Amino acid sequence: MIIEHRHYEHGDQDVVYIWIDEALPEDFDRRLLAELLTLANPSQFGPRDASGRRDESAYAIIDAGLRKAAQWHSFHRGYWFDYVDGHRLKIEYLPYGYVISEDSSDIRRRNPGMPLVVSAQFHEMYGDDALAGVVERALAIC
Repeated sequence: MIIEHRHYEHGDQDVVYIWIDEALPEDFDRRLLAELLTLANPSQFGPRDASGRRDESAYAIIDAGLRKAAQWHSFHRGYWFDYVDGHRLKIEYLPYGYVISEDSSDIRRRNPGMPLVVSAQFHEMYGDDALAGVVERALAIC
């Protein structure tokens, strides 16, 4: 993973960019959302049954969250996880990186085509290393 922190004076916010430079599991989008929700509400999404499976209601929430997130972010063919099941996530996941145009900023021109996870608020809610930890767990093969 390539992690970059940037402070933008215009919006007075710190943004975390995580480019993923390794092969993604086929269901990475689902894993990412599951890990985000586990961090947001460990009592509902964290525990699994004896077989290691989540209960069916968690899957329904994840499926609904993926559908909504994809609708919000169709331009970059990615996902915008804003509020999922009432949990504030504020994560952008772009499986193909940013769409680059001639007037794109320098950050958008970096690592073209590489999957990217971005957030300007997640680290404020869960800590500086939380987003990287979520991405690492979503990448792990169970």
